[in-house]
Amino acid sequence: MARNQQILQFINERGHATTIELSRAFGIGESTARRTLARLESEGLIERYHGGALSLRGKQSLVYSRMRQHSEVKKKIGQAASRIIPEGSTILLLGGTTIQAICPYIREKHLTVITTNMLVFDELKDCANINLILLGGVYDHQEAELSGNLPGMNMTHMRSDYLFMGAYSFDEKHGFVVANFLNQFYHRCMEASDKVCLLIDSSKYKSGGTTIAAAPEMVDYLFTDSELAESAKKSFTMQGVQVILCDQE
Repeated sequence: MARNQQILQFINERGHATTIELSRAFGIGESTARRTLARLESEGLIERYHGGALSLRGKQSLVYSRMRQHSEVKKKIGQAASRIIPEGSTILLLGGTTIQAICPYIREKHLTVITTNMLVFDELKDCANINLILLGGVYDHQEAELSGNLPGMNMTHMRSDYLFMGAYSFDEKHGFVVANFLNQFYHRCMEASDKVCLLIDSSKYKSGGTTIAAAPEMVDYLFTDSELAESAKKSFTMQGVQVILCDQE
């Protein structure tokens, strides 16, 4: 079987694949993997997102479809957030595709990473320098995340230097909002962490949601982009949040 077909089969079997995964699986460079994905996309066989590709076979889960949205901004947010992580830290990574965007920039660091995020697990599982801890739980296919009571129970016995989390929506009045009802889990994670960091692009400003995960005064850092309204930046800053604009660094 030609390598292009082998790579296509690999993507179809998994539903998605990153260029890093393809490079390791097939013993090729990442640039070769990217060129192969470009050819497969031109033939209408896959759909690319930044850093990887989605299978077009069958229905894709919500989290993988979100990889395509604002991918360049997410990359910059992840890179900016990675810069504050000291060597040897324990970090807690919660949430979806924006949190996953940190991973390429911490692969060479010596860290302990605690997560419920299977996208994070896939990115870091082969890094011998990273002590990777999964909190456990029930696998949510749509979000590629472990959920239920077990993650919160396990966090009772853990701590971290930095918590990095995403949100469904945010504004300077209510803070950071999620679409589920796991705010007690988020609060437990915040209590266990020395610093709380929110990673969220400006398109999610005042975009809805149901449950407040973190009020502004509970957050140390907000990593976002320069499209966020100036009034919102000032309001967050006045409430003690350090706002870092990833595209103005």
